[in-house]
Amino acid sequence: MLHPRNVLLAAMALWLGAIGALAFVVVAPHSSLSAFSKHASRQPHEHHLLGYRNAGARKARGVQGLSASIPSDLKGRERLEKFLGDCALLGPTRFVSVTDGAILEAVGSFDNLRYTDLPKGRYATVSEGKGFECHLNCDKVKSIKMVTKQSPAGSFDLYITRFVDEDGNTLLSAMLHGVDGAYEPGAADYWEKLRKTFGEDQIVA
Repeated sequence: MLHPRNVLLAAMALWLGAIGALAFVVVAPHSSLSAFSKHASRQPHEHHLLGYRNAGARKARGVQGLSASIPSDLKGRERLEKFLGDCALLGPTRFVSVTDGAILEAVGSFDNLRYTDLPKGRYATVSEGKGFECHLNCDKVKSIKMVTKQSPAGSFDLYITRFVDEDGNTLLSAMLHGVDGAYEPGAADYWEKLRKTFGEDQIVA
């Protein structure tokens, strides 16, 4: 016959064993989920080109609003606004603003373009939803330079449009946006059409 003390010890052993099994069932899945989360966070970030309201019109990359040549009398603000309007077919664009203390980059487009006259000048505004908005003081823009250069890795070309002030400083840069040079179909060709039509270095003062 088992001594009462031995019975008590056996019962305690069974109870502790049950608690241990329960702890494994609860904690192990939690640990597995944590490990999976860490693994998932290391997966490459998947980039998606944004969808814009002119996507349908850009499929053929037509020349709506883009003349074979610009009238010689189209100067100043009219020329600048004509150029900005034609940029709507470029599609996803990375906007870059550089100051002495900061660099700001954001992806948007020239699709939703409008103008506002303020005491400091006439501002061109483009925006996409609540995540992107850019304001450019047209009165400060004196020239537009369109240049191509290789990416830092040298694996694809960058298509850059610079809006420059009277002192030669770049107020804003706008470059075609794509993942590793995978721009929207026809976007680079359309950018080249803009450069050929308006000129590589045009005066809009």
